[in-house]
Amino acid sequence: KGIRYINAVSKTYRDKDGNSIRMVGIKWDVTEEKLREEQRKEWDDKYDLILNSTEIGGWDWDFRINKLTWNEIMYKLFEVAKGTEELYEEYEKKLHPEDKEKSAQYLEKIMIGELDSYESEFRIIQDNKSIKHIKSITNIEKDSSNNIIRIYGINLDITEQKELQVELLKAKEKAETANRAKSTFLANMSHEIRTPMNAILGFGEILQNNNMDERNKDYITGIINSGNSLLSLIYDILDFTNIEANKR
Repeated sequence: KGIRYINAVSKTYRDKDGNSIRMVGIKWDVTEEKLREEQRKEWDDKYDLILNSTEIGGWDWDFRINKLTWNEIMYKLFEVAKGTEELYEEYEKKLHPEDKEKSAQYLEKIMIGELDSYESEFRIIQDNKSIKHIKSITNIEKDSSNNIIRIYGINLDITEQKELQVELLKAKEKAETANRAKSTFLANMSHEIRTPMNAILGFGEILQNNNMDERNKDYITGIINSGNSLLSLIYDILDFTNIEANKR
């Protein structure tokens, strides 16, 4: 046998002497509503436990009573004393000025029914003036008449991730700058070497054609062959620098 939850309202009628003469009352079954509320509380407790253990901020804005609640991590993220009443005002106070318009636009879209959920990123300014980056996931709950009854979500501190992205970008730019400098150096060096090498090969051929001594001709042939090998290497370097330049 299950337990039923009953709401009851009664009124007592009295005579002119104050004696009770009649009592009228009504009763109605609120079991389903009570069970839903208990189930929701159970899930909320589990939800808060998970968020607190994973350092994720959780918030819940109940439209039926116009009340915003935060879990412990939210208070830490925004550096707000636990028990503070005006939480939305504290959120707006910490919100970076450049992100306020975007936040207002999201709220407006929620109110006119354009969004059922969304993800966003925003920045908050700490008491020490440092910037903290927040990843937000928001969900909207509506009743059977499509009226908003609840907006809830999670906030995650992604400051370290953002800082790492900036450092990686700087490292990438530094590497690309070094690579460009390397390619420029190789191209310039190759051009500078190619000019005297062409002169050496030209004079070598002249000497080879005008020298009748077979031993000297063998030496000159060795110079010419080595020069051609070096010139081929120079052209390979130039081709490589051109390929690198086209990649950027």
